[in-house]
Amino acid sequence: MLFRSSSIDWVVGLYYLDQKGDASQRTTVLGFQPWRDASGWANGFYGPSNDSFVWTYKTNFRDTAVFGEMTFHLSDSIDLTVGGRYFDNKNTVTSQTLLPIWIGSIFDFGEAPETTSTNKDNDVLFKGNLAWHLNDNQMLYGTISEGYRRGGSNAAPVWYEGCVRYCNDPSYLNFDSDSVINYEIGFKGSTDIVSYTFSAFYIDWSDPQLNTATPSGAFYAVVNGSRATSKGVDMELSWAITEKLILRGGYAYVNAKLKEDLFVPTGNPDNPSERLEASAGNRLPGTPDHSLNLSLLHTGTLSNGLKWINRGSVYYQGESENSILNTQDWNKTLDPFSIWNFSTTLAGDKWSASLYIKNAFNELGSTAEFKDGYFVTRPLDNYYGQGQKTFISQPRTIGISAKYWF
Repeated sequence: MLFRSSSIDWVVGLYYLDQKGDASQRTTVLGFQPWRDASGWANGFYGPSNDSFVWTYKTNFRDTAVFGEMTFHLSDSIDLTVGGRYFDNKNTVTSQTLLPIWIGSIFDFGEAPETTSTNKDNDVLFKGNLAWHLNDNQMLYGTISEGYRRGGSNAAPVWYEGCVRYCNDPSYLNFDSDSVINYEIGFKGSTDIVSYTFSAFYIDWSDPQLNTATPSGAFYAVVNGSRATSKGVDMELSWAITEKLILRGGYAYVNAKLKEDLFVPTGNPDNPSERLEASAGNRLPGTPDHSLNLSLLHTGTLSNGLKWINRGSVYYQGESENSILNTQDWNKTLDPFSIWNFSTTLAGDKWSASLYIKNAFNELGSTAEFKDGYFVTRPLDNYYGQGQKTFISQPRTIGISAKYWF
């Protein structure tokens, strides 16, 4: 709901979400499956009457929030915006993971029970912005805002009374919420042919949610670190070179790092221990240090009155890290890459037809990778899966498209 007056604009809203989910997987395998141990190759037998893998995950998430924002026009040139959001959420998860292959063997989980956990959270998030309109076409601004991401459940097997195998520390069952405080200053402006934005930012991240795997069984899990930061600059430009030719672009530099060492538990309540999983100074994964995008748009009109539109664009991404962890089984520096796209379009009053080519130079851009260490069969590390994969950019694609407006 939006309200306005001569000196104040304000908006308020309510939000409610009640979400339920029920997922399960039961797999049966019959026959001989080769597996490798310290002495070489041997054969393990998957029982004919047992489910080879059982996994259940039932969740009930409820979120309620009220939010509002007010803008005070302190003068003809200065605006102050303040806002807040109060939220209250509750997440209940019931999970079970079993591997009942060859009861009594090294594969045996034992009778792992269903586990139910509940996370509750509530807080108030703040936002403040001060904007100074230097003139009709230029503005200087500063923003402070808070962000929040809820916690959840890993549904990984953990220690219980009488645990036989994969007795991970109970802390792996759940992970907590994380939050950030964002600081940004910037400058915006425009002329008859150019518009631009320059900004610098600093993000202070508390209890960051980080991906790892349980020390026993290598089940994927999220754990909370202590602190991370992200800082950098961002800029955008739009330039009307001529009436028919427009250049647009953007550039960002980001320095995102873990600020404190991450230690994770490796034992269980009967035998507690921990190890250094990620060191302070490690780069946050999936965040390229440099990124750039440029596009050139040309529009014209043919002698028969049809519009002719031509576009060319390039996206460049610098180096990024695959994982924040110290282990080389997971970590890898991903190479820079660039993607070029081109298109040409003819358009009438009610139709258009386009010829396009995406990733014109067929660049193999990798954004993430599951290495051998994720999935290789390694009984010494209590893991028996396979499935290496790399997430790559769309290969060169050439196509045509047509639209008609009725």
